[in-house]
Amino acid sequence: MHRLECVDALEHCNKTQHSQRKLLVVTTPNDVLSDSLHLKRTGRFILCAYKKRSNNYLNALTKAIAFNALPTCGGNCCDFTFTQNHLNRTKMRDLDLGFDLDEALERTKISKADIELLRGRLPEDVPNNLTDKQLLLFLNACGSIDEALKVIKIYYDARRNAPEHFNNRDPKHPKIKQCFENQTYYHVPPTEKDDCPIVYHKIMNPKASTYFFDNALKTYCMTMDVALYKYGPRPGVIFVHDMENVGFTHILRASISSIRKYLHYLQYGVPAKLCRVHVLNVVPLFDKILTLVKPFLKKELLEIIHVHPANMNYEDFHRDWIPKSHMPVEYGGDLKSMKELNESFYEEILSLRDHFLAEENQRDCI
Repeated sequence: MHRLECVDALEHCNKTQHSQRKLLVVTTPNDVLSDSLHLKRTGRFILCAYKKRSNNYLNALTKAIAFNALPTCGGNCCDFTFTQNHLNRTKMRDLDLGFDLDEALERTKISKADIELLRGRLPEDVPNNLTDKQLLLFLNACGSIDEALKVIKIYYDARRNAPEHFNNRDPKHPKIKQCFENQTYYHVPPTEKDDCPIVYHKIMNPKASTYFFDNALKTYCMTMDVALYKYGPRPGVIFVHDMENVGFTHILRASISSIRKYLHYLQYGVPAKLCRVHVLNVVPLFDKILTLVKPFLKKELLEIIHVHPANMNYEDFHRDWIPKSHMPVEYGGDLKSMKELNESFYEEILSLRDHFLAEENQRDCI
């Protein structure tokens, strides 16, 4: 094992983006990392150099490693094998979204200069490595830098204050898989009429014992994130909820605290406008549900909620709201069945595992 040489982090304040944080700067005596490292924890982060170019530490290639990327150990020091997994988790700190930045900038008429102005005014309690694509989402949804700054703060405060909804979002986690086994989640591309992507959800298993409210909210928020990841900034997002299998016992499994947190995030923190909410196959207890959540809903959201009975004419719905091309076959649409769409989306979200780990890792660096 090599004990790494340490230097004063203050020397590096102007060379790193972590100048406001306590860091221990370490370098390896070789051109590549050794198989084992001995790192002393200082503050929340370790700044680890991949290379040492002679004795010029200021020119060392550095990388910040969050503590959650390291194994747990007692004491002030940590002895471990620096595996490829640690390297991968470190590299994932700078996450990328799936949409094309240049196309999105041209479509939204937002300039890179606007993004840089927003970046220069970011508060200290948000990640300082937000990407151009992330900032573009907020600018497009908010319309101004001042409003975007407010929403960014709410976004990260909401995710920090609701770990039950925004932490441990590994798509391979059994709780996430359980949600996909008993509910359907999927998204479809923006419609030609509205240019808004659509996010669908339905409880498939009527047994309330299979419904875990916080896990369902977590998975639903992940579905929204994938829609933003894939389609980028749009005029808004359309939400479709099918209540066919919802019973009173499902409602009893929801906590007021979780409802309040989620609706606050949805209305004030999501980097996208809410275009419409369609509630299909509305059940008699919907009025009770609305009474439960109404104290947390602003007037603007109430005005865009549209309820539809079980016996509605889907041809009228396709004409007035969502075309057949964007609806599953169960709703008279041209898409595959909900079961198939759910299975396909689960495979998609598994393929985005690195993205979700990177996003959480980015928040851990605040």
